[in-house]
Amino acid sequence: MFSAFRVPKGQTWTVTALFANIAYLGIDHFTPKTPEWSINQGMSAGNAGKIIASGKTSGTQKPTGRTAQSAIGDIVEYTVKVKLPKAVKLKAGVYYESVVVPCDSTKDSLCNQGSMAAWEWRSHSAFGSIGPVS
Repeated sequence: MFSAFRVPKGQTWTVTALFANIAYLGIDHFTPKTPEWSINQGMSAGNAGKIIASGKTSGTQKPTGRTAQSAIGDIVEYTVKVKLPKAVKLKAGVYYESVVVPCDSTKDSLCNQGSMAAWEWRSHSAFGSIGPVS
């Protein structure tokens, strides 16, 4: 899942971190040891566009406090943040970012060991030298 953000005309942003609010179903533990992340440009339906930067980076996670009940289990939302290993400079334009966390819960029947899973995405943002961007 990607989320779009725009660097305004005449500006250059230095992105140093990305975050995503991700809700998981039936998690018994949450370990975003190395979330995968990507910043793309030129995406459209059926077109992944050009990858500007991507990788696997150590992540931090913190519960947002938002939870929900579903017919198949509790849903808990976390903010997952990754600090980029090297700052990414972006000129004016539309970009798309993604943060995906390994799903390694042994109690989550929708998750296979080592697979990627994010059951609900609420928001994503890029952090840079001028602050958060949505």
